[in-house]
Amino acid sequence: MAIREQVNEMERSVAKIETLTLIRNDLKERLKVNEILMSLLFKLDSVRGVDLCVRNLRKFVIKKAIALQEMVDAIISSDQSVDSNNAEAVDQSQDIILSQIKGNENETLETSGKENQIDSFVNHENAVEEEDVNEKEESGRKEMLETIVEDNEKTMRLMEALSERNEMQSRMLCTLS
Repeated sequence: MAIREQVNEMERSVAKIETLTLIRNDLKERLKVNEILMSLLFKLDSVRGVDLCVRNLRKFVIKKAIALQEMVDAIISSDQSVDSNNAEAVDQSQDIILSQIKGNENETLETSGKENQIDSFVNHENAVEEEDVNEKEESGRKEMLETIVEDNEKTMRLMEALSERNEMQSRMLCTLS
């Protein structure tokens, strides 16, 4: 879910006109965006999920990250084929890219229901795990309290025995003196 948020942040960033211009004009910015996306894809690849919801969320985020990479590639390829003096062509390429982003947003809206289901499932799973942890902690506390009570009882018996010995020793000392 953290990686999904990072991919969403990248999508919002790429949707900005300023970022599009930077990607178009600055090789370092292009590399930076591609490296961030590749890093997120590697992180997603390392996520192992036996649960169907985890796998579905992972697949969805991977598709989204790949779509972002394709958009960045489209920005680069459309600019290489466009003459830098032709402002209309540049505007057209911006419009195409923005329409791709909007299309992805619409796709995101369609899949947001699935994401909400996944989120609610994950929240439910987290709540169940928290309940299990709370139950284990509570049973551990009960055992600890029982152990403390037993130790206190042993300590009290030892104190009584020590007190009796002290009393006997005091009598003997008084008798001897």
